[in-house]
Amino acid sequence: MRKLMALAFCLILVAVAVPAKAASKIEFEGELTVLHHNLVNFNRANDKRYVQSDSFFENRLHFGVDFKPSDDLLVHWSFRSPDYVRWGVATQGSSNAAEVYTRAIYATITQEWGELSIGRLEEGFPTSNQGLATLGYGYGGDLIYISPFDNASVVDGISYTKKFDNGFGINVYYAKDATQDTDASVQRIDKDIDIDRFGVEPFYQWEGGGASLLFEYVRDMTDNIVISPTNQLIVDVRKDKDYAFFINPAVMQTWGAFSLRFEGKIGWGETTERDLLNNNARAKTKNKGLGLYGEANYNYGAGDINLIAWFADGSSWRERLDPKATKHDLVDMGDFAPFLVAYYGNTLPNRVSNFADINHYNAGAVNSYGLIDRGILGNGNNHWGIGILGNHSLTDSIKLNYGIGYFELVEAYRLGDLLGIRGGDDKDLGVEVDLGVHIQLMENLSFESQFGYMFNGNAYQNVYEDRNGNFVFSDPKDTYAWVSALTVTF
Repeated sequence: MRKLMALAFCLILVAVAVPAKAASKIEFEGELTVLHHNLVNFNRANDKRYVQSDSFFENRLHFGVDFKPSDDLLVHWSFRSPDYVRWGVATQGSSNAAEVYTRAIYATITQEWGELSIGRLEEGFPTSNQGLATLGYGYGGDLIYISPFDNASVVDGISYTKKFDNGFGINVYYAKDATQDTDASVQRIDKDIDIDRFGVEPFYQWEGGGASLLFEYVRDMTDNIVISPTNQLIVDVRKDKDYAFFINPAVMQTWGAFSLRFEGKIGWGETTERDLLNNNARAKTKNKGLGLYGEANYNYGAGDINLIAWFADGSSWRERLDPKATKHDLVDMGDFAPFLVAYYGNTLPNRVSNFADINHYNAGAVNSYGLIDRGILGNGNNHWGIGILGNHSLTDSIKLNYGIGYFELVEAYRLGDLLGIRGGDDKDLGVEVDLGVHIQLMENLSFESQFGYMFNGNAYQNVYEDRNGNFVFSDPKDTYAWVSALTVTF
């Protein structure tokens, strides 16, 4: 608390000193969010005796400052304190999550030749958002979020954008996704951690529509050494060299009240491993991925109706279950979260407080497959879906939103094949129904509440041992969530 007060005091002093330089400006913006989560059976238990539930409040304070020495130069600084900390946890500042920390800090230069930003960039930059986001499209709110293949996160890097008068434009960026940060407590020493991304995205916008085409190259030059935790002897040595190319097209068009939007992403690359303990043996693995998203929207004045469909390619079940498999899915759905329950860990207000603290592995069963990696509860690949999303304004300050969606695996996991029993190969992830309300209580005060119920499919079957000692499959119980948020903006 003392750190936060000292920080606020420093900002006040800076603000008081600003008039001495007439051309300079300081602008503030912020948001305080208080959330309540009520979660039932996110472990997909097969018996009501083992259903795990959780109910809690959490807070987040976001604060941003724009320093403008001139009209062509800006320095932005945003920080948080706390960042989604549960009530009753770290109330005395004993956790890093409760401390003041910098989220983003960058400088932006704007000239006739374009706009250049450098530093720790926020999610609005092309380093995190491409495709439809480049064309100005975004749908959803705090509890649902639609931006396929993108990641709502800060990125260290450089971004350059130039928009021409004829509708053409271009984004160019470099991002440093990882560098050396060795954790001494982990018995795996990562030497020369180095992951970079380079992107070029030309785009063209016309009245009622636009199109963009991103070309991205990712280079991972990390060297790994694995050592024994007991005697510190080297037990395996590998040099991993990964690279991947991505192409990300997007197009959108509006005809009056009707709109069509499409975005795709294809990736391919190669992983090279050199085993220094096995005669320098080299192994190369081809990696690939494919993702598609389509949307038809109708705006009838008081609201919108959206028909959406999406697809993300995944590895085969053997590659997913084999810990030695080296193939990676190059394309996933990022922070795409159109439904509350199925994508709970991806939704914007819940990204930190996901269900990781609840046991995903044994819902009263002797041997349950880890649900955290089963389709859409994992990292957003190996599944497809179709859904209807909509909203309707009852008044100027009250809006209802709703959704219904169906989800299915692209590749079944065939867990039964590993256990030598029948079952465990269903692709059906289930059906979800959502209903929510957004109320603008005052000019800078809003309340949002969303309820979601997911009828879990048999892809979430549990494995347990019966009285005869045989492994059998059992269908999961349903899952539901109720999340509410009170937000103050300033």
